[in-house]
Amino acid sequence: MFYNHNKQKRVPKNIADLLTPLSLAVWICDDGGFHRPGVRLHTNSFSQEEVMLLSLALETKFNIKSTIHKNKHNFLLYIKLESMPLLKKLVLPHIIPSMRYKLGL
Repeated sequence: MFYNHNKQKRVPKNIADLLTPLSLAVWICDDGGFHRPGVRLHTNSFSQEEVMLLSLALETKFNIKSTIHKNKHNFLLYIKLESMPLLKKLVLPHIIPSMRYKLGL
């Protein structure tokens, strides 16, 4: 589901149906990091359209507000300060203490 016929990683159209607080916690622990005052999620292999789909899924499913940033080669998803309390409430039960720094804790 997360790979096309050429074995390239992609975001499935139904990503909002697949995201859970646990999967969001794993994503943050794997590809996320605190970037004052929010959290940056690295989405390096995805197109701008796919990152937009991820942003929309976070807002639709969890009411988490994010923006899309571009570095030299990739698009990144940035969870805004206003959504940090909600994000922490959703994912902290699934994040081991040694990874809480990824939320600025």
